[in-house]
Amino acid sequence: MSQAVPLKPPGDGERRDYAFSLDGELSVTFGKPVTFTAEAQGFLYTMEIANAKLVYKIPDQVSLTGSSGFDLGIVSYNGKLSAIVDPKNNRFGGQISSGLTLHLSALGLIPGIPSDVTIPTQAIAINNTGFGVYIPPGLVPFVGTVTYHWGDAFPALHPFSSDLSQFTAGLPAAAADRVRTRGEVRRG
Repeated sequence: MSQAVPLKPPGDGERRDYAFSLDGELSVTFGKPVTFTAEAQGFLYTMEIANAKLVYKIPDQVSLTGSSGFDLGIVSYNGKLSAIVDPKNNRFGGQISSGLTLHLSALGLIPGIPSDVTIPTQAIAINNTGFGVYIPPGLVPFVGTVTYHWGDAFPALHPFSSDLSQFTAGLPAAAADRVRTRGEVRRG
């Protein structure tokens, strides 16, 4: 693992005493194909808030996966990114999604209220065939998915559906979902 730390924090400080830090790793696999892999994790003090992985298979394929997230007890956030560019196999695509959860039980107010309230996830996906956008409740009067296939006259509406799978097929597996673990902090 490689690290770049500009200066040692004052006093007896450690690298996680900086407000933001980034750990990264670069590896090369010599085979058919030769593959470069770069991975990075971003930290806000000791809390890991993002990770990403870029894979380049020489000469044609590049893929990227990543996730971000945090858990502050009463609120947690997660986001995912996945993309691929593979001209040799005529495959292009990407997706982005994000979600927010309120953990009402952390307040300890009223027994019987739902312990978690998830704000619906927003999502968009695009590939060789077209694109789709999931519109959650509350943003506009329409709830569901809007899809468009390249060359169609008009987009198609899919009320109350959140299925973007026709535009995510062939994408690299998105970075792992963050698991809500109160108090667990990754130390570097």
